[in-house]
Amino acid sequence: MLKCRYWLLVLSTAILANACTVGVFSGRVTADHRPMIWKNRDVENADQAVRYFTDGRYPYLANVYAGEINYAWSGINTAGFAIMNANSFNIGSGAPVGLGDGEVMKLALQNCASIDEFRRLLDSLNTVGRTTPCNMGVMDASGATAMFEAGAYSYTAWYSDSLPEGYIVRANFSLCADTTGQRSNNRYLRASQLVARSVSRGELDRVWLVDSVAKDLGQIDFDPYPLPYTGSVQSMPPGMLPAVSTISRTKTRSVIVITGPRPGEPVTLSTMWAMLGEPAISLAAPLWVGAQNVPHGLIDDPTAVLCDEAKRMRTYAYSDWQYPSAINSFRVAEINGFLGMAAEDVNARADSCLDRWAQKPPSAADFGDAQQEAAGIALREYARFWQAHPDEEPRESTDREFRVITYPGEHIVLAVFPGASGNRRLLVHDAAGRQVAAFELSSYPAPGLGYFQWGAGGLASGLYFAILESADTRRTCSFVYIR
Repeated sequence: MLKCRYWLLVLSTAILANACTVGVFSGRVTADHRPMIWKNRDVENADQAVRYFTDGRYPYLANVYAGEINYAWSGINTAGFAIMNANSFNIGSGAPVGLGDGEVMKLALQNCASIDEFRRLLDSLNTVGRTTPCNMGVMDASGATAMFEAGAYSYTAWYSDSLPEGYIVRANFSLCADTTGQRSNNRYLRASQLVARSVSRGELDRVWLVDSVAKDLGQIDFDPYPLPYTGSVQSMPPGMLPAVSTISRTKTRSVIVITGPRPGEPVTLSTMWAMLGEPAISLAAPLWVGAQNVPHGLIDDPTAVLCDEAKRMRTYAYSDWQYPSAINSFRVAEINGFLGMAAEDVNARADSCLDRWAQKPPSAADFGDAQQEAAGIALREYARFWQAHPDEEPRESTDREFRVITYPGEHIVLAVFPGASGNRRLLVHDAAGRQVAAFELSSYPAPGLGYFQWGAGGLASGLYFAILESADTRRTCSFVYIR
């Protein structure tokens, strides 16, 4: 039975809508000597993606909402400058006019090559005003990392290398102001506790940060590990864990960990690890701005397939409708049993590439091939999980305007798509990009939805992509078919 203090904390944090947990880490305290910045992004909109932009002085990668082009919520540019943030609720109100946090971060990625340049950008915005008070973590090619607690017209800077601990953790309040009664205190304390323990043991690196912090379902006074947790929390069934005030939460929609190069290595080896979906049950994939693109699976087309698959995994993990904010730790353990080997494979391949590229500079194609391979491994692993769960039916893609429903064991696939005229073809590709089916479509002049059903007995079980071609658009959605 958990303490009442914990349960009250869970209830009190439920009203906090947009809330993140973040950190910046000097290379002197990481096991591999790579500096890092980290963000668990907690928002309402579950449709997350990564995009490559060339609309500024420096090209850059950014975590965005699907379909979004005017904001950046974390990212890294070709100069090695990286940024992320968490809203702060104790440093005053935002300015009535000015730039929001997503606009500031996009502006920084477009134009800044160093932390000093970013500081000068903030100086210039002190007179303009910032509408969203927040803690912004940054890193540059020199390996320096810092946290800026930025209010409407002023900021306080904290530099990791100037602090004895060598790292900075924040949630949704700033340490330059009154921290009494801040609702994100549990996530701040829990993350600080976990990071301090890892630094003392020499374990802190990007793998540990993802697996042991970003995915964490514990509390400052409660550690449910190893999963599954077999006890009970209040009146919940055994194994159910409230996930409202945890680091990996019901509203955690993505995780970004950006690592810089080791001392002496080229800045091009800076790596953005992107996990789209709730981290406790999702996979991370590496990206490099030098690839000059984002692989299929993470880019929004119109939504990111890896994000869609993680959302489906989330539905499986939140298994009790009576406790919609509680995650089933038995299912979390099962999911990670499936995903664990793939995560190890992706990590090992990325490390091998980085070691090789430190000796011989890679081309854009080298970066692109490596990140596409990693995304493909993640897609195949999600498909493998659903192949082992054929009784979880029907399987429906998440795009309401264009979706595919499959009925395991019946060899029937139903495509549902916008019923306007102009639909030309419905194509089906497998996870390797091979076309496995193509259907000519009649026009649907009536408003509403069109339906196309076919017997799919010839398909093997696995992950597929349906592509709807019309006169001037292509819409894509993923689906899993199980024989």
